[in-house]
Amino acid sequence: MLSAVEAFKASLKENPNDDEARENLQKALNELKQQQKNQPQSNKQQQNPKQQKQPPMSKEMMQQKFNELRNQENQLQQKLQNKNNTTQPEKDW
Repeated sequence: MLSAVEAFKASLKENPNDDEARENLQKALNELKQQQKNQPQSNKQQQNPKQQKQPPMSKEMMQQKFNELRNQENQLQQKLQNKNNTTQPEKDW
């Protein structure tokens, strides 16, 4: 949208009597203002639900979550090691 505004401004510099370019510049400026107004509102709406859903966690809850994740990681590592340790029989050909 900024490029359109700049193009209309350049057109008016070359031909100041061009009423269509003047109208189009005004429309482009209005549209740009609308976009700028809508962007901050949509950003606030997107951030608020995230912040409201998560209550503050206590230190004990964080430690419990951390331990759960560590256990899951250990189990995954053991599964991967077991897969790697299984040897394939030698090919008999």
